[in-house]
Amino acid sequence: MNRSAPAPPAGTPERIFPLEAGADIYAIHRALEAKFGPRREAAWLWALQRGPAGDVCILRLPAGFAPPRLAVGERWLFRLHARVGQKDAATGRRRSWRRGETGRRLAWLERRGAEHGFAVAAASVGIVREPVRKPKAEFWIDRSEFSGVVEIMDPERVAAAMTAGIGGGRAWGLGMLRLLGKQEE
Repeated sequence: MNRSAPAPPAGTPERIFPLEAGADIYAIHRALEAKFGPRREAAWLWALQRGPAGDVCILRLPAGFAPPRLAVGERWLFRLHARVGQKDAATGRRRSWRRGETGRRLAWLERRGAEHGFAVAAASVGIVREPVRKPKAEFWIDRSEFSGVVEIMDPERVAAAMTAGIGGGRAWGLGMLRLLGKQEE
């Protein structure tokens, strides 16, 4: 993240940092904590976007973040990377669902949307297995990459979700709800 970051699109309350291809999410998390303070205290959110043009870290700092003006009934294009699954009753550990269980993942998104003030109008999900290389503890996280269209039901709850995040795994770049623009009729 030492290279200079390109300016985000006009009106975007996020910072975008180019990354080396294949950047490790633990290293990104550590670099962000070193620069902006502990995530739990500073409440920043981030997301990793991998693509053919290169990897980028998208960072949202709570200071200065103002969610877009939202109104009931508006439809917005969205993106959300999330860790979904359930607790294993025997071990108490969180387990991801099988990769082919996209229906369960989309149902999770619909439930979370209802909790956070939006309805899912259309969505798709991709599943990426992301390695985490912590010293003495390497493991994998299954990242559900949701995208599509949401309809705003409660603008205040959606704004709160954009500020606080949705679901777990925020330290690993998950949970940041991004509204990318209004859907044109």
